[in-house]
Amino acid sequence: MTRKREQYNLWQQSGSGTFDAYGDSFGNVVTIVGANGYSATGQALLDYAGTYPQGHQIVSNRDQILYQGDL
Repeated sequence: MTRKREQYNLWQQSGSGTFDAYGDSFGNVVTIVGANGYSATGQALLDYAGTYPQGHQIVSNRDQILYQGDL
């Protein structure tokens, strides 16, 4: 029998980074180069604007019972 429960918190970004007019935070600009010579440059969206820390509860109740009987 199994039952799964999770809880996690989102913490506000600290240190260097970029914030847009809406308060969303972005990471540093990075360049990724592939083995074939192609490259991509950009920055990732790290957190949306809001009040931090944000706690989230994830509850997934999935119960299972297994029985095997032989005669």
